[in-house]
Amino acid sequence: PVLVSGGIRLIEIRVKIHDTEGVVQVKVDGETVIDFSGDTKPGTDSQINLIRLGYAESSYYGYAYYDDFIIDDANWIGNTKIQALLPNAAGSSTQWDPSTGDNYACVDERPANDSDYVSTNTVNEIDLYSASNLSGSIGSVKCIQLQARCAYEGSPTPTHLQLGLRSGGSNYFSADKNPPASFGQSVYALWETNPADSEAWEEADVNAVEIGFKATA
Repeated sequence: PVLVSGGIRLIEIRVKIHDTEGVVQVKVDGETVIDFSGDTKPGTDSQINLIRLGYAESSYYGYAYYDDFIIDDANWIGNTKIQALLPNAAGSSTQWDPSTGDNYACVDERPANDSDYVSTNTVNEIDLYSASNLSGSIGSVKCIQLQARCAYEGSPTPTHLQLGLRSGGSNYFSADKNPPASFGQSVYALWETNPADSEAWEEADVNAVEIGFKATA
């Protein structure tokens, strides 16, 4: 969605790169405003590797705020929203060390606060947290994306981080992530289906899931 002076607009764009069968389609609030087919292949490029948001005309002095920026390689996005579900209680494992108080209370701020945190210098230690529930009327859930603001200090024994979730009584972890040298950049992992049953996420599944991370070598 894009917030402009006068309201919120849902903008959807479909692009297929091809020298003869390319497609560029644009919908605004569900109505098609651009429908082009033909050559959409710029030079020798065969895929999209950059997306830029802005105005086409330098003489246009307006403003817009872009939010909930979503990319899908199969379907039109439709009226999709992103909800931030933050830790609100301890989960099934609390092995990392809190800088103060409870583990979950060190990672539940929005915006992020680097003055409190959890840490470990032990491989395979896991911290998990219960999270807030989805709100509003939920038609379907397209995915869960976990994000962690993290950093390493000195020469730790674990050198990587895996993001993880607990669903249906089992833990599932992402591939190894490389923590940056200082707080700022987040690492993330995405689950398009519930790993407990390989089915689409249901609202109840999301509300019951625990989120967290594991330190790895």
